[in-house]
Amino acid sequence: MTSVLLISDTERVQRIFQTLEGKEVLKLHTASTLPSGEAQITASPCDFTFVQSRISGFSGDILLRHLEKMLHKGAVLVLLAGDAEDAEQARKHGRQSVDLTLADDLLAQTLLAVVTGAPLPEQGTIEAPAATKPAAAKQEAAPFASPPDTEEKEAERSAAFAVSPSRTTDPQASPFEEAMQRAASNVAPIKASLLEVEERVEIGKGGAGAGNTPAPPVPPAGQPVRPDDIYAGETLLEAMRRAEKKKSRRPYLLILPALVLIAIPFISYTVGKRSPANIEIAPAFKPAAKPSASPQALPPKAAPAAPPAALAEKPGTPPAQPALPPATPQTAKPAPPPPPATAARPAPTAPAAQKAAPPAATAAKPAAKRGAERLPPVLEGTKPDPQYGKTHPGWERYLGLRAEYKLFRENNLYKALQVVSVDGGTISEDLFRRILREFGGADDYRVESSEKKGGYLVEQCSTKGNTALTIYRNHNNRKMKGFVVYYR
Repeated sequence: MTSVLLISDTERVQRIFQTLEGKEVLKLHTASTLPSGEAQITASPCDFTFVQSRISGFSGDILLRHLEKMLHKGAVLVLLAGDAEDAEQARKHGRQSVDLTLADDLLAQTLLAVVTGAPLPEQGTIEAPAATKPAAAKQEAAPFASPPDTEEKEAERSAAFAVSPSRTTDPQASPFEEAMQRAASNVAPIKASLLEVEERVEIGKGGAGAGNTPAPPVPPAGQPVRPDDIYAGETLLEAMRRAEKKKSRRPYLLILPALVLIAIPFISYTVGKRSPANIEIAPAFKPAAKPSASPQALPPKAAPAAPPAALAEKPGTPPAQPALPPATPQTAKPAPPPPPATAARPAPTAPAAQKAAPPAATAAKPAAKRGAERLPPVLEGTKPDPQYGKTHPGWERYLGLRAEYKLFRENNLYKALQVVSVDGGTISEDLFRRILREFGGADDYRVESSEKKGGYLVEQCSTKGNTALTIYRNHNNRKMKGFVVYYR
């Protein structure tokens, strides 16, 4: 069976190729990005490679040049072109292209013919719009190249604005009708003259009739702009631009930047001149602030088990010196030992309190994420199954083309996401990485353990975050058949 690699991120194209695979016409391998397609080509080359233009932001020319270097000899590369420009690039490289703008049935027939080598359908070419452009251009240029047609138009317009003789010569017309007829006769010549001017301008812009009545030359840039210059062979936009260039620049546009440049050094000089006074005053308050903020004041609060006498002696150590003179021989001996003893005991408690502080700070950090509040963006375009939630409380089911998704919801948070492949297929690495990143918030995982259950190899994995995984692979080829991402 012919093996085909499809590099496309469009669901419509993937669905058509899956339909052809269901008819056992080809064996399909899909990749939604260019890097994953390169990995697939390196791992298992295919007979045909279909790549969608503009995928991953690359043009058809770049895609063809890049993939031609990677394909093995004899492999067929086909560009899925979205327009005539991409098809022309494929033709320059000697590669075949398929028009993606075709209807689904016709596109499927064209792809089948490319794979099997059968004749292409009659309407499967993309060059048809490009071939009709010269004919359309000739038809558009035809009215301007035929002076007799323009003369007939002028005659019809002049006849349309002509006043009927029956109205002007009607002797029984009322005074109001006569006034209206006179007003119409005055307005009609003005409209006819305006139409003649418009027709002359239109003919003078291009066409065969332009050679008979040459347009007046464009006035040089040094002359002042006149109202008539607008019709002197240039557009209104060009005339306005030329007039803007000749306008004199306002003086304040130069004065304002100069004032800003002068003000910046002056302000910086005045601010720097005042700063020494603030620097001198600041140290006067620092010594007073240090004792209050020093960690030595914290031990009485951090050590509530200390006796009251010790608490009273420590803050009162400075006043103990004036109390020595009244009883010098008696108080001088017992007084010195208590301060060192009391100071030596709470001193270790201060570092202990400081060491105990970091765990409290770590505990004050926000709690780890316990679930996803919204559905992951990968589920956009899937079809929900409302009946599944009625028979399985707390679960939601969504059906996609490549897999089905089941989510467990509790307390308005999605706690788990189960992904299972459909129609006996496998789950691509791109889809797995995307769900792990969008739902689990992790970019990588680590396999903790693996065991064989039935025909599957079950891997228990963990991430750096608060999520874990269970991956089910085929025991023979280790292809991924399903996985579960859940919050711990």
